[in-house]
Amino acid sequence: MKFMFLVLFVILVINQRGFAIRITRFVVPSVASYGATLDLDCAYDLQQDQLYDVKWYKDNYEFFRCKSDGEVQTFVVEGIQLYHNDRATLGSCPVSITVVNSSSAGHYRCEVSTEGPAFKTTAKSSVLRISNIKPSRRVQDDEAEITTSATSSLAHENNGAETQGAILNAISLLSVFVIYIV
Repeated sequence: MKFMFLVLFVILVINQRGFAIRITRFVVPSVASYGATLDLDCAYDLQQDQLYDVKWYKDNYEFFRCKSDGEVQTFVVEGIQLYHNDRATLGSCPVSITVVNSSSAGHYRCEVSTEGPAFKTTAKSSVLRISNIKPSRRVQDDEAEITTSATSSLAHENNGAETQGAILNAISLLSVFVIYIV
């Protein structure tokens, strides 16, 4: 009797997984260069379900949506300048950030949802850091012009990197102060 329950349980688990939606390709690099173009992609397999929509988020703010009819929508979010096709194809929701800047750093998530009545949803996410520090303040001396930065691209990093970003900001600000005094 226990064996029969075990077999039924295994069949149920396999059956549930066989009909689950899943993200098959998720492209968000962990690091991008300042000023670069960044290609994001979220490909999915709906199994036997119908797509409702695919949403892209940065720091929990939606910036792009692919709908089941191929229509795409964009939403204004700081640090996001987009390039995209006018229509999305079923199975993928690609989008490009055209000018990566320090505000582009953050937590990116792709969320795929199916039609009702089940409205199944799955998501994947990743943290994006910006590798270069943008010159943001010019200090002019009589003899020379010195360009420095107080912008840290390591903000929004998980696992203690916020502290590391704060340290880099402090060092950057300290160097501005020292250069200004000298």
